Amino acid sequence: MTLTYTMLNSSALNSTLLDYATANDTILNHTSNDAVVSRLVSTDSSGNFSDVYSLNQTGTWIVWASWNGSETYFGASSDYRNFTVQKVLMSITCNITSKSVTIGDNITVTGHVYPTVKKLTVTVMFTASNSTVEQNAYTNSNGTFSVSWKPDSMELWQVHAYITEDATRSGAYSNSMSFTVTDTWLNQYMLYIIGGIGGVAGVSVVVFIIRRRRYE
Repeated sequence: MTLTYTMLNSSALNSTLLDYATANDTILNHTSNDAVVSRLVSTDSSGNFSDVYSLNQTGTWIVWASWNGSETYFGASSDYRNFTVQKVLMSITCNITSKSVTIGDNITVTGHVYPTVKKLTVTVMFTASNSTVEQNAYTNSNGTFSVSWKPDSMELWQVHAYITEDATRSGAYSNSMSFTVTDTWLNQYMLYIIGGIGGVAGVSVVVFIIRRRRYE
């Protein structure tokens, strides 16, 4: 007997299913390094079977099918096939609420991670001429994240977000955004205000002197 099959997906728990196989059951065996997975599938009336299973370990896998046999037929095993499971390719976006903020106010950074992953750690990096600050955020159920941060210097800042590579996902970096931190309105126009007050005071003094001379 020859077993043929089409490979789709499978993986990651140690299991022995020989004792549970019936005459219509086929066992799919998967190995990768120290991982061994066995999947029990049933054939249809034509002797065909298929199996879909999500792998949680990257690397090269070897798969083959085996059948215990029945009272009429001997058992059989297929040839070996191999395939590679790669890390999930991730991407991340980054946006800011404003291109300019006043010193003492917060800048808010938002973004989205694809594919959607809940509670994934995202690092948001703020960089200026002589300063680098990192803030961590965690994705929501829809893959979005948000960070609010208060800049401590008045200058041009760059910001981007990234996720680090792990056992199943690739790392990813977002686009870079820039914003400017400016002084407060009062500080920016303080000289004009002082000058205006001084001018008004000067005019008042001149008027007082002129009036006084008229009455002398």
